[in-house]
Amino acid sequence: MSIDNFFSGGVTCLQKSNDTISGGFEDLVLFVLDQCGIESKELKVIKSFEGEIFSEFIISTDNFIYSLKITLDDKNESFLNEISFLEENKKTIGLPYINGGPLNFSLKANFLIVDYNNVFELKDFDNNSLMEEADMFFIAISLLNNCKIKKNSEDYLNMFFLNNDYDNGLLCNKCELLDFGIEYSEFCSIMYKTRKEIENSEKLKSIKGNCTCHGFMSSENLIIKDGLFKFKNLNYSFIGNPLFDLAFLSVSLSLKERSKLLLFKKYCDFFNLDFKKVKKDYDNCLYIASHLFLYKNFFDFFVSMFVKNEHFDTVNPIYNIFRSSKYLKKLPLYNRFETLLEDISKKTKGHL
Repeated sequence: MSIDNFFSGGVTCLQKSNDTISGGFEDLVLFVLDQCGIESKELKVIKSFEGEIFSEFIISTDNFIYSLKITLDDKNESFLNEISFLEENKKTIGLPYINGGPLNFSLKANFLIVDYNNVFELKDFDNNSLMEEADMFFIAISLLNNCKIKKNSEDYLNMFFLNNDYDNGLLCNKCELLDFGIEYSEFCSIMYKTRKEIENSEKLKSIKGNCTCHGFMSSENLIIKDGLFKFKNLNYSFIGNPLFDLAFLSVSLSLKERSKLLLFKKYCDFFNLDFKKVKKDYDNCLYIASHLFLYKNFFDFFVSMFVKNEHFDTVNPIYNIFRSSKYLKKLPLYNRFETLLEDISKKTKGHL
């Protein structure tokens, strides 16, 4: 079995539309394809996705399918990190990387183009799929852990908070315009305190390590193709403790206590780890992962409501939060998140 089968292109973003190139990117898309030597006469855009950091286009041309990401934030560290990851590891593990980097265009922009695989996300299956095929999952984890990456855990957190910056002028202005200034102030206060809780926690030391981690191993980013587990969205990858990925996935899947411990035990057995010795580190990773999972989903919810609510998916972040509430309720600021969500829900009825 070739190890290149364990990785995949493609992303998950918020806005979706069919058969169109969104955001006036037509010329840029054609320019990238030409720069990469890809024939575009029979070009068809299967899907397009627009996110806060980049836009993505699933493109079919001459019986080949590609995923093309374009960002006008040419210095975005997480976008550059994914390009670097794929470039660094393509010869070792055969990732579907084709090309990426700055565009020789009038606009300052970066692009990333990879072969696209039609896959199933783990969230489309029940959790038993993971439990029953745990060894296959751990093989994929092992391959990921041995990849090369330059970012460390400090870099990882910096990228995460830069990409999810709550102190945003556009967001503030939109909330004021819609008479949600008080809610925005509370939102900023909660996000600020959550960030400080993460950064000042002694438990943060547990995410440090010597293996390559995915950094955001949610159920959307763990995918299945031909019976194999694969990964996408590697922009947050960093050198750290692989237990962090396992913890993050457990939170995302909202594994019950018994299933969580069983998966952790299987993980320890597979990697020959002493369950009792690493249990504390794992619990610490769960704590940090829970904070980051809540932070990200609440940020996505708030942006979708007040910046581009007519296009962005508001339901999924809320679903993620409440599905994983058994983990998130243990966090010191969860009650404030929950109260603000309720206040916004009451105030937006028939308003947005």
